[in-house]
Amino acid sequence: MNRDSNIARIRPAMPLDPELLPPLIDAFLSGMATNAFTLSGIEEVDGRLYAQSWYCRPD
Repeated sequence: MNRDSNIARIRPAMPLDPELLPPLIDAFLSGMATNAFTLSGIEEVDGRLYAQSWYCRPD
């Protein structure tokens, strides 16, 4: 996007495996709970931008 931005990624366990989800661009912490948090931002899929949120918690 030719500018600075915060990017969140989910990296696979093995370095050569593909990423599980597209990166979350302009990521920010939008919610927090005791055992979880929500990241919000924009995902680019096939050249299109979509608003997206990830609900993250430990297994």
